[in-house]
Amino acid sequence: MAEEELNHYKTFVEFFESINHRVIHYKHKGRAWLKVDFFELAMFNTELSEVLLEKPEEMLEIAQKALKSVEPYDMVIRFFNMPLSQERSPW
Repeated sequence: MAEEELNHYKTFVEFFESINHRVIHYKHKGRAWLKVDFFELAMFNTELSEVLLEKPEEMLEIAQKALKSVEPYDMVIRFFNMPLSQERSPW
């Protein structure tokens, strides 16, 4: 993992640790996904949220690894409240 990616990974770890109560709640409910409000991430770290918009696939992979290090339960991250320019069309 390159230095920049490692820094993003560490920041995601800090973010997931800050919302660990939610991660545990979803785990105990047996959910296979974790809903993350994009604006909550942006408030936590603006730079990380901007990079997520620029490189969504790469950053989602890093986020998944970070989540797994915080809580080894297998969950998929689902970001919501994305800026309109990033929302996928249902068509």
